[in-house]
Amino acid sequence: MKYFFWSIFIFLVNILEAQPVLDRGRLPVTNFSYSKKGYDAQPQNKAIVQDYRGVIYVANDAYLLEYDGENWHKVYESKDLRTRSLLFSRDGIMYVGLNNDFGFLKYSVSGKTVFQSLRPDSIESGRIQAIHEI
Repeated sequence: MKYFFWSIFIFLVNILEAQPVLDRGRLPVTNFSYSKKGYDAQPQNKAIVQDYRGVIYVANDAYLLEYDGENWHKVYESKDLRTRSLLFSRDGIMYVGLNNDFGFLKYSVSGKTVFQSLRPDSIESGRIQAIHEI
């Protein structure tokens, strides 16, 4: 009877302790929709960055995409200016490198995210493959 009690006790302790052990080491990841309906973009992505609000930006071959945790939004579409690189800087600005352009994201009066180019019209900048903060 004594062994039976200890066996039940050890079994219950292991069951109760096992639940927190299963969660250790797992990242809090939310799977977002890659369906054609929700994502609706090219399959190749060049960069993924998250801003201070938790919004995820994806440099896609056809679009700059924004994911707010529920829905995908296209910041802009350009077949000629493929998005190549992203950087969320320490001062809270999202910089965007493209084919032959460079700029940052800002918010319109309506709250929509828009791209603001920093490239003068007379200069060709080439492919911006990476953006670094010094």
